[in-house]
Amino acid sequence: MLFLLILYCLGSMIIVLIFDFIAEYFLFMKDMKMDKQEVKREYKEQEGNPEIKSKRRERHQEILSEQLKSDVSNSRLMIANPTHIAIGIYFKPHLSPIPLISVRETNEVALAVRKYAKEIGIPIITDKKLARKIYATHRRYDYVSFENIDEILRLLLWLEDVENAGQPVPDELLPSEDKFKEGEDTKSENKDNN
Repeated sequence: MLFLLILYCLGSMIIVLIFDFIAEYFLFMKDMKMDKQEVKREYKEQEGNPEIKSKRRERHQEILSEQLKSDVSNSRLMIANPTHIAIGIYFKPHLSPIPLISVRETNEVALAVRKYAKEIGIPIITDKKLARKIYATHRRYDYVSFENIDEILRLLLWLEDVENAGQPVPDELLPSEDKFKEGEDTKSENKDNN
């Protein structure tokens, strides 16, 4: 009988312990849940203040736009697809004999690049086929590939000719006045002889 009583007591204690364990577990889980303020505070501690992060992101975008403006202003010319591609060509023969892709943009950024290039006087050449080909085969800051270099150099030479056509000829290339007089004298002598 004593044995049976001990057995009932142990059984009831085990049942109470199981219920106690379950109750403690749920109370512990409830205590571990955080309210909204605690969640926000913990997020700020781990990830940083969202306001500061957004300001950092804006500054970073401004820096990128300044870099892009610098690349556009250093470009020799822009090759554009009329609607959504802008390719900048950087070429300084004394630094590198091969042109470099300095700008490679699409969509709204390409339109903004074209507008900025026009404002600062960078020539914009509209060549849909070439712009698409360069965009598909090159990355920003790549040298122009040998497949495309002839077309690019042809554009650069054409641009050089156009720019030089509007400038006065240097004095060294002009014939001296003596040569003009000699030429006139010989012409007048030839007329007299005829």
